[in-house]
Amino acid sequence: VTLPAGEEDRDRPVCIVEMEAVDEFWSLAGDFFVDGGSLAEAKQILQNRLEDDVQTYGAWDCKVATAKNALATLVHSEGNYEAAQALFEESLRIRRMHFGNDHLDVATSLLNLAGLYQDQGKYTAAEQLFEESLSIRRRHLGND
Repeated sequence: VTLPAGEEDRDRPVCIVEMEAVDEFWSLAGDFFVDGGSLAEAKQILQNRLEDDVQTYGAWDCKVATAKNALATLVHSEGNYEAAQALFEESLRIRRMHFGNDHLDVATSLLNLAGLYQDQGKYTAAEQLFEESLSIRRRHLGND
């Protein structure tokens, strides 16, 4: 399914355009609470979003991958590396299932997981994921 001709994102699947709008909303909501010092509220919002998305779309939907990625980012910032790793890995698995290995959303998941590995001192694993993410981005966006 694509948007009608004449729309700005007419060649992009509706799922992707809708997902980006939802992601932007949740990102702003999360930032609002994080910047305001209320990580607990931000975490609750993101957990509720994840639960709602799983119930609405199923555990393997691309929206669930996005929700897991957002929650993983927050728990990573809290220092809960084990929970963050599980969520980042699940998000990556779902995105690879939907988009294959050569997609910008997969590159984002790889980058997030690489950052976590770096913070854990797993430098070899982090470097491999950083390089894979960069390679995907270069193929899609060029070298600049």
